[in-house]
Amino acid sequence: MSSTNDRLKSLTTDGRTELLFEQVRAVSRWALPPDDVRLVRLPRVYRPAADSMLLAKSVTAAIDRSDTPAEALELCAGTGYVSLLAARMGAIVTAIDVDRRSVATIRLNARLNRLPVTARRADLRTMQTTRRYDLVFANPPYVPTESATRNSDTGLAWNAGPDGRELLDPICHRAHRLVRPGGTLIIVQSDLSKPEITCRQLRADGFAVTIQESIDVPFGPVLSGRLPYLVEAGLIPPGERTERVSAIVATAPAAQDNSGSSDDCPAVQELNT
Repeated sequence: MSSTNDRLKSLTTDGRTELLFEQVRAVSRWALPPDDVRLVRLPRVYRPAADSMLLAKSVTAAIDRSDTPAEALELCAGTGYVSLLAARMGAIVTAIDVDRRSVATIRLNARLNRLPVTARRADLRTMQTTRRYDLVFANPPYVPTESATRNSDTGLAWNAGPDGRELLDPICHRAHRLVRPGGTLIIVQSDLSKPEITCRQLRADGFAVTIQESIDVPFGPVLSGRLPYLVEAGLIPPGERTERVSAIVATAPAAQDNSGSSDDCPAVQELNT
């Protein structure tokens, strides 16, 4: 037990080993098909919110339509909440995040829920992957951020550069190497980070793209604290206090160039630093 506590101490800034235990419940119009999932969340790991529920709804629907167990990859996985739902429906899931705290959280949650989710630490912008998946899904950081704070450790779960696309663009550019022919990519993002650009980039690579569902979400503390920047950058009109969050579903073309990808190789090379 002491060795486990020592490992957890290394993941927190103040040396405490306190875990945040949460019960994520299906609520209101974001109700989910599966039952509740038990979660632990290390400090500063993204708490599942309305955008997480929107992603979960699209992912579980995609798995439900499949006749065979899906091999799935979650990018920017946070607590691993959506990966857990996917695994409970029979998907074979790998969940990645660049944050050590998130990776530790995912592993704890997989054990807590007795679900086979493989967690890996990787930076999706540079990760080496030699495998493609039936289903790839992501709720990446998409909050526009002044350049002075874009790399803030405390905002790793939501900071995404001046235009909010610091991770969205790499996902779009790498999609054809991550998704198998005929497979599905699901991305959740805010209108502040221009979903039309995401759709255009994916269509340029041959994906069939639709916006499956959108919800309006009131600004939380992060966006409320950035109102002057968002208005000055022309990302919102003065007085705006809600964002529209959308689930973008893209289907890969039936035939793709297989160069640089082999489904028989290890999936994701984990970061060692």
